[in-house]
Amino acid sequence: MEEEVQLSARKVFIAGTIGIVVLFALIVTLALSPIRFGTDTYSFVIPAGAKVKQNAGLADGTNLPAYLELRVGDSIEIENRDSANHVYSFLVMRPGETVKYTFRTKGVFVGECSIGGHRSVTVRVL
Repeated sequence: MEEEVQLSARKVFIAGTIGIVVLFALIVTLALSPIRFGTDTYSFVIPAGAKVKQNAGLADGTNLPAYLELRVGDSIEIENRDSANHVYSFLVMRPGETVKYTFRTKGVFVGECSIGGHRSVTVRVL
């Protein structure tokens, strides 16, 4: 009986030691693994005459999405070739201006959109 208790205690000790070693190896692996931060730039162009087309009820020729999902570190860049001011989320582009913004924090950014056939835009940063 005493021998069975010692054998059970030894099995528990071995199992616990293996568990600790596996856990430690996992922690070290995660600590040494590089964390990927976003580095992509999503570029868009607002073409010349976009506002005039929009006012006439025509497609304005833009490809600005109503929903955009990015990672921390990703950027959006919008070139406004139109003769009118435009807004995308919280970015304001004057005629001829290119605006680039890099997202440094996670979150959901909801704002206006003056172009692209939608009136609002949501940018989600993971």
